Amino acid sequence: MIDENEKKRADIFYFLSAKEAITDLTEAFFAISEKRTQLAELESNSKILNDLLSEKSDYEMTLKGIETASYNFIEDNKDKRLDFLRNNAKSL
Repeated sequence: MIDENEKKRADIFYFLSAKEAITDLTEAFFAISEKRTQLAELESNSKILNDLLSEKSDYEMTLKGIETASYNFIEDNKDKRLDFLRNNAKSL
């Protein structure tokens, strides 16, 4: 039984070798492995890009907050600036 199975295995191996199927399978597995590596790299780059876009959005929101606070500060102190200029216009 073992000899018979060994002969079948040898016959299959010989057949596949003659048809260069072993080489083709090896190349196919190698190509799949390369594609998986590329996919992992793309997924990693995609995550980095999403993280950077999120960080950029956070900075833009912070900047908008600073711009609003600056505008409000200037508007809130407009009268004080005008009074200062009126009171000090002679000395300028």
